[in-house]
This record gives sequence, structure tokens and C-alpha cells, in this order.
Amino acid sequence: RTPLGFDPHNLVSIDILISPVIKRAGRGPEIRDAVVQRLRETSGVIDAAVGTLPTAGWRVPDDLKVVGATGDRTLGVPQYTTTWISSSYFQASRITLFAGRDPAGGASDEVQAPPFRSLSEEIVVNRAFARRIVPDGNAVGVSVRLASSGLPSRVPKSDAWSTIVGVADDVHLPGAHGDLQDYQVYTMPLARMPDPTFVVRMVGVPPNVESVLRKAIQGVEPTLIARRARIGDDYLREALAPTRFAMGLLAAFAVIALVLSAVGLYGVIAYGVTQRTREIGVRVALGAEPHAILGMVIGGGIRLASGGVIIGIAIAAGTSRALASMLYGVSPADPWTFAAVALLVAVIAILASYVPARRALRIEPTDALRAD
Repeated sequence: RTPLGFDPHNLVSIDILISPVIKRAGRGPEIRDAVVQRLRETSGVIDAAVGTLPTAGWRVPDDLKVVGATGDRTLGVPQYTTTWISSSYFQASRITLFAGRDPAGGASDEVQAPPFRSLSEEIVVNRAFARRIVPDGNAVGVSVRLASSGLPSRVPKSDAWSTIVGVADDVHLPGAHGDLQDYQVYTMPLARMPDPTFVVRMVGVPPNVESVLRKAIQGVEPTLIARRARIGDDYLREALAPTRFAMGLLAAFAVIALVLSAVGLYGVIAYGVTQRTREIGVRVALGAEPHAILGMVIGGGIRLASGGVIIGIAIAAGTSRALASMLYGVSPADPWTFAAVALLVAVIAILASYVPARRALRIEPTDALRAD
């Protein structure tokens, strides 16, 4: 139910391999555009575009140098995710474009010519990126370039700047590479980009989705190899699987710890009440009312449990910080959690006191006095 910034339902991505012969002939961009068009015309497809599933782009541990609109400052963005896209990518992925427009391809984006480009002339960034470089988040018109080439030393560093023409919504995939999801850059395809990946928005994902898309792709060029269809819902489940496993394991240990503590608390208090059976018999023999006896016993159990709750909350407040990185939507010192656990311990203490006290009250005072 958490907003992801995109809609994974009925979204599919598929990779293709373009033969070296087609690449040497310079037909790569032509084939890429033709595949997008053919996918859009396929039955059951709503939209298609070049691009990976959101957050599945290339993670770049490099630095983007940013020059402000007035050119009087620079700011680095240390690491980010690059996604090569075509027009309508945001519509197909259901990513909201808050400002600006889709980037447009240019001649220098398809031809590997000086200056060597790492990003297209026009790019789109996400809101987190925009907020980092511009206080109000309106980064449209700002120029950026790589501080270093990010490539082997034989490749020269580019002096080419890219202009931000749009700001898209932040995309978050819980549990997967969260530190690299903060900053996202969307760029048009370049001549040196790897074999393309396409995203397809469908009415519904059929069981044979990979064969359906492969047939459409090979209808453009028989030598194209289509592979690795990824369904958005499965992609989301895979990303969440490690977190869900860890949470399930922690929950199991927490339940075991809670049951053991409840049993231990009940046993200690119940044993203490049993030890006072003779005292209860004397009080009843002297005319004490049953409700007064119950109040006395339960009050003692509550006082005992209250001391444990105070000590436990103090320890938990200090140690729960270690779980901060695994929590979502809940702070390590969440008052409702502490209140709920304290209430549960109080209920256990009341039951642990009430049940044996009622049992002791049913014993005849003479029998209780003869117990020792």
C-alpha cells in the first residue's frame, strides 16, 4: 500500500540483443524505434517505451557536477541511477512528471563524436535530485555533467553539459538498494548504450507474456533475440523478499519472547499468590470481604509488573535504535508500541493474580489454616 512512485501492476520489461551487423550498419536506433512501435501495436498492450523497470537502471557510483542557473556555484551528486528512456516512458511506467517535459533526442545523442557524452543533451531528474541542487525543487534549466568520465582511463572525460528539462516523481522500491535510489536521472539513448530494454504497459499480463512480446519483436527483425521478461509485480516481490524474510524471522522471535515472558510472569505471580494461601485464609476467617482480598492480590501483582515495565521500557528505548534501519513508518521510540506492550503486561499481571486468588478464596479457611 506504500506509494512507490510508479505502478508495477501489468507492467513488463523485456531485453533484446541486437546483432553486431545491425549495429555496425548504424541501424540500431532505427530498430529500437521500430520495436517500440510494434510493441504498441500488439494486442493487449496499452503503451511501450525504451527503458527498464523503475529503479532497475544503471547504478553509477560517480559524481555529477551541477552548475546553478546563475552559474555561480557547483554542487555534487555522489551516486545516482541512470535510466535510458524514450518518449512516453513516464506514461508507460505511470511516473508523474511534475515539471517540464520528456527529454528530446539530438544528433549528438546517437553519434559517438566529440565531445564524448555520458548523458543526452536533455535529461529528466527526480524530485530528490531537484531538491538537492535547487532549494525550491524547480531544477528545470539547470545544467549538469559528470565530474569524471566514470569510464576506463582511455576514454576522455566529457566537457559536454546536459540540461534538465523535467522533474519526475521519486521512485522508491522498498528493501532494494535504498541508498542508490535517492537520485535518479533519465536520459535519452546514446550510441554507446548497451542493448536496449523496453517497458510495456498491458491490459493484463498473460501467462505466455514473454512469447507474445518475443513474437512482436522478431516481427521487426528476425535476428533480434528477446529475453528476460520481468513482470512488475514479481519485480516488487523480489525486492521485498529479503525484508519480508527478516521481518518474519524477527516477528517469530518476538512472539516466542512474548510468550516466554508472559508464561514466566504468570508463573511468578501465581506462585506468589499460592504461597499466600494461608494468609488469605486467615483474612477470610477474620471477616475480610472477597473483593478486598482480590484487590489486595491484584494490586500486588500490578506493582510487581509495573516495576518490570518501567525497567523494560528504559532498556527497550535504548536498544531499539539498533532496529531503526529496518523500521518503516514507525520510529524506534514509538509511544503506541510501548503503550501496547505495557498494557499487555498489565493484563497478564491481572490474570496471573486474579485466577489463583479466586482459587484461594474458594478454599475453606479451616483448610487453608491447616495447610502448613
